[in-house]
Amino acid sequence: MGKKVDRLDNAFLFVLSSVGLLISFIQVRQESLSGLVEAIPFLLLGIILPFYVGYLRGAIEKDSLGERIRGWIYLIIGTISYFALYLSSWLRMNYSQFLLIHSQILLVLILALSLSSVYLLIRWVRRVFRRSLNQYAVSGTALSGFSYAFVFTLIIGLYHDLSGKDFVVMLLTGSPDLLFWISIVLAALLVVLFCEKASADASERVLPVPRFPERIRVLADFFIVKGIFLGESLIDYAFGYNLKTRLLLLLSYVLWLLGSLFWVVGVASLPRLFFVLTILVVSAAAIVFWRTGAMDFAGIETRTPEKTYYFSIAFVIVVLMVLSGYLWLMGLLVLFTVASVYLQTVPRPGRE
Repeated sequence: MGKKVDRLDNAFLFVLSSVGLLISFIQVRQESLSGLVEAIPFLLLGIILPFYVGYLRGAIEKDSLGERIRGWIYLIIGTISYFALYLSSWLRMNYSQFLLIHSQILLVLILALSLSSVYLLIRWVRRVFRRSLNQYAVSGTALSGFSYAFVFTLIIGLYHDLSGKDFVVMLLTGSPDLLFWISIVLAALLVVLFCEKASADASERVLPVPRFPERIRVLADFFIVKGIFLGESLIDYAFGYNLKTRLLLLLSYVLWLLGSLFWVVGVASLPRLFFVLTILVVSAAAIVFWRTGAMDFAGIETRTPEKTYYFSIAFVIVVLMVLSGYLWLMGLLVLFTVASVYLQTVPRPGRE
């Protein structure tokens, strides 16, 4: 076992170094500042984060196979994200018809290749090391990597949109457009933080996996569906674990919602105030959550990610309202919120 783990560490450092050299070679050949700006976030995901999680924490600090594999997962997603970005940029520069769909191509490539690679990695680890990994930690790490890639795909899109504008002036004048997207980026980064900390806390624990009803077991046991469910359950548990964090997040959601509503209505100054407050409260929530002690995950097998589903759908509705200017979507959000609260209060079998 010890020799296998040592060889795994050597292979990890070799692959990490090779990826770093290949990315450096590509960036030198590009000779483009724009390309370097786009690559930096994915270098963090594909090089720095895997080295910290998989080697510094996994091999040196904790001597943990679970942390080592989490480092491999970040390496896989980060590497695929970078090369998908490179392909997308090449298509955007050489084929104008791909200009509107290059981001979608990027996300689909990242998702499909990463999920397949992570699945093959986990099967290989089980076969070689004869050990089952914590499924919550694996799913949460993958979700963290995908969330990170999504955040910086969004940032890259904003970078291109703002390339012809004075960013400093927009920031100093409190442009609602800019503040709105900054608040979204910070919220998405908070999701990454939730996934990473919860996955790290869960990686060396033996946690029971929920048993699904017989009628949906075949679908629920499919690795993609199961991974999404367990990852979102982990976020849901982390969201409710610390009362201060939960209150701060609810406050930031209300502030962001009010800012978006006043912006669509056309009120001049209030959106700026609410978006700035949202940014401050989200930042405070991140600090409070990061300083929280290790989670015990008591009863996590009975938890369903209802809050995660609610906020995901509510986020889409609000963004559509802002982009389209359709105020009736706020009514849809109110109805959806009432229905969600009602469904959470209705007694269900197996739920107290």
